[in-house]
Amino acid sequence: MEYSVSELVSEQPSQLLALVSESVKFGAAAMEAIARQPESAGDIRSNMIVIAALVEGVALFAVIVCVLSLFL
Repeated sequence: MEYSVSELVSEQPSQLLALVSESVKFGAAAMEAIARQPESAGDIRSNMIVIAALVEGVALFAVIVCVLSLFL
């Protein structure tokens, strides 16, 4: 399958926004969980940091793949 540059550029912002909205949902869910059970705030916070790092890693990988697909 071959894509033109305009197709790749037009699709990427929507995918990036979808990924950012997912990370916001994770953060909101974690804050709600901490509000419900304050005694487990440390565990929830550490899990939230790990999930945020994984989401950021996926976003970075997607950017690298998109840039490589433009130039290769």
